[in-house]
Amino acid sequence: MHVRQDLGWEPNLAAWLEHFDPGKLPRAKRHRDAPAGIVQAAADHFGLSESTPVQMVWDMLILPTKLVPDYPEIAEFLLFNSVGPILSRAVFGPPRSLPKIGGGDTIVDFGWVAEGMIVSWVRAIHSLETVLRGFDGYVPKKSN
Repeated sequence: MHVRQDLGWEPNLAAWLEHFDPGKLPRAKRHRDAPAGIVQAAADHFGLSESTPVQMVWDMLILPTKLVPDYPEIAEFLLFNSVGPILSRAVFGPPRSLPKIGGGDTIVDFGWVAEGMIVSWVRAIHSLETVLRGFDGYVPKKSN
């Protein structure tokens, strides 16, 4: 409602990303491994008997790239920042016990998993403020 009052309309994610200056994004130093390697590394770190729980964290972090496929590098930064770990804890809950390979359990903190994945992928956790500096403030005209 606040956005609607300020802008006179409710822009969708694609409208905002269309008016984003990617040159203002922090430089991402991509990991050499494929995303599957990052997911497996997280599962291996905890000794998890299956990677599904950490795969769900990765899938959430990259969700903006699926929602706005025309802007993958910009959309990626929407959760690959300080918001990602916070959102992971909110979505997946507090640390919990999960089965380990060979028996027993290990405690997994999904916020920490997200943090590790972000650092693995872009080599840093930037603040949301840093990421949002790319928005130019332009308000697109409402389409009919």
